[in-house]
Amino acid sequence: MSVIRSVRTEPTLWCVIGASVALRALLAGLLPLTPDEAYYWVWSRHLQASYLDHPFMVAWWIRLGTDLLGPSVMGVRIVGVFASAGASLALISAGRCLWPQKPQAGLRAACLLNVTLLFGVGMASMTPDTPLMFFSALTLWALSHALYASQGNRQLFWWGLVGGCLGLAGDSKYTALFLALGIAGFVLCSSRRLWCRLGPWVSAGTAGLMVMPVLWWNATHHWASFAKQGGRAGVWHPARALDFLGELLAGQIGLATPLVFLCICIGLWRLWQSKQVSVLLWCLIPGGLIFIAHACGDRVQANWPSVLYPALALVGGGAGRYWKSAVVSSAFLCVAVTFQALWEPLPLAAHWNPILRQTAGWNRLADYLEKRAQEQGAQALVFEDYALASIMAYYHPERTIIIGQDVRWSYLGGLSRRTMDHVLIVRDVGYVFSGKDIVIRSTQRGARVRGYHVQYSEHVTGALLP
Repeated sequence: MSVIRSVRTEPTLWCVIGASVALRALLAGLLPLTPDEAYYWVWSRHLQASYLDHPFMVAWWIRLGTDLLGPSVMGVRIVGVFASAGASLALISAGRCLWPQKPQAGLRAACLLNVTLLFGVGMASMTPDTPLMFFSALTLWALSHALYASQGNRQLFWWGLVGGCLGLAGDSKYTALFLALGIAGFVLCSSRRLWCRLGPWVSAGTAGLMVMPVLWWNATHHWASFAKQGGRAGVWHPARALDFLGELLAGQIGLATPLVFLCICIGLWRLWQSKQVSVLLWCLIPGGLIFIAHACGDRVQANWPSVLYPALALVGGGAGRYWKSAVVSSAFLCVAVTFQALWEPLPLAAHWNPILRQTAGWNRLADYLEKRAQEQGAQALVFEDYALASIMAYYHPERTIIIGQDVRWSYLGGLSRRTMDHVLIVRDVGYVFSGKDIVIRSTQRGARVRGYHVQYSEHVTGALLP
C-alpha cells in the first residue's frame, strides 16, 4: 500500500517543483531590479577575481545572463532561475542516496526548499545567496554519493566533486566556510575514520584551488574583503542579546515559513535521537552555532543562514512529518507574496512592504532626475550611497553621467574618476516627503515610497559609473 501511495504522490511533488520554477521565472521577469542587484550588475560590467563586499560568482552569473539576453531584468536573473531547478534536482538525488529506504525523501526535501520564501522567492533575485544555495545543494549531492560510492576512482571522483562544489560555494559567499567546517568535522569525527582515506584530502585540495582567485584578490588588496566581512564581529551589544536572538528566530520562521520550520525542527530532533545521517547534523552545527553566537551581540541578517537551507530541507524531507501541510500552506504563501510583489492587490505602505520599497519607482525617479539636471544645467548626477548610485546607473538615460562617491568604487577595477564642475548631489532621506528640494519616489498608483534630497553643487570628484 505504501508503494502505491509513493507512486501516486510523486507526480504531484514534481508538479510542485515545476510550478515553483515557473513562478520564479515570472517574478524574475516582471519584478523591477533592486539596488543591490544593480550594484552586482555594475560588478558584471567589470569582471575581476573578487570584490570588496563578496566573492566574484554573482557578477559572473549576471554577466552570463546579460550576454545571453541583454541587460534586461530577466538577463540579470535568468541564471538563478535555472540554478533553482538544478538545486532541486541535486536535493532529490541526495535524499535518495541518504535515505534509500525512503524513496520520496529527496522529493519532499526539494519541495520543502522550493516553498520557503528564502529560496522560493529569493532565487528569483540575483544576490550572492543565489549561487551560494545552488552550490551548497550540489555539495550535499556530491557528498551523499561520496559517502556511499565504492572504493577506488569512483569514490575519488565524488570527493573531488565535493571539493569543487564547496569551493564554488566559497566563490559565491564567505558563509560557505560554515558548510566546509561541518564537512571537516564530520570527516575528522566519523567512526569510519574518513580522515585516513585519500578522498577527503582530494576534496580539501580541490576546494582550496577553487577559492584561489578570491584569496589572490584579497592578498593583492590588503585583505580588504576579509577585513570588511570579519569586521562585523567587532560590533558587540550583549545587552541586546535577547532582542537579536528573537529577531534571528522570527526571521528564520518567516523565511522558511512556519510549517516548513516545524518539519525541520522535527527532523533535527529525530536525527539527534537516532544518530542517523549524522553528516547533515555536522553540516548544520558550525553555522548554526556561529549565527547564534553572533546574535548574542549583534544582529544576524535574515538571509545570512541561506547556506544552511539545502541541508535543512533534507532534514525536513527525511523526517516525513507534516510535510504535505507544509508544502500546501507555504506554496500558497509564496504565491501570495509573488502576486503582492507584482500587482499590489493589498495597498500596504512602503514601510511595511520591503519588496515595494526595494523595487518601485526607480525608472520614474531616473527620468525625473535627468529632467531636473537638464533644467539646472548640471553635467552629472552624484550619489554618495553605492546602492542608489548603482540603481540609477542601471536606469539612467544615456545623456546623464552618473558619479559615485562611495569608497567601494575604488576597489572596482576599470572605473575612471571624473571631476565635474556642475552637478546635482542626490541623498536618500528615507521617509521624509516634504521640504525644500525633496524628490519623492512613488509607485505607479502614486503611493510614496522614499524621499531624496537634491542639491546643486560644483567641482565634485567621483567614480564614473558603470
